[in-house]
Amino acid sequence: MDVYVYYVFNAKLMALNKKRLAVIADYVNNIVQMTDAKAGELAKRTIKFRKQRTALDATYYAAVTKATTKTIAACAMQVENILQGAGDVAIGSQLPLMPE
Repeated sequence: MDVYVYYVFNAKLMALNKKRLAVIADYVNNIVQMTDAKAGELAKRTIKFRKQRTALDATYYAAVTKATTKTIAACAMQVENILQGAGDVAIGSQLPLMPE
């Protein structure tokens, strides 16, 4: 596989993750005085991040498929999904639930 494909994906992923971290920081900074409007804004930003992440995954899969095979691309996506899931668990386990 062309290593360049992964470096491009990783750079775009890092940029997306900065947006995610900004949402998390905003959440933490507003947890005590959470309003319905702020909760809605945070939810929309999270959904937007997830959509962008899915689109990036699709682009990465297509690029890896073009550079290698569908099997290798599927394996690469499987690894990325495992890493993303592990990251989600690590982050989620440290954040308090949205107040009622």
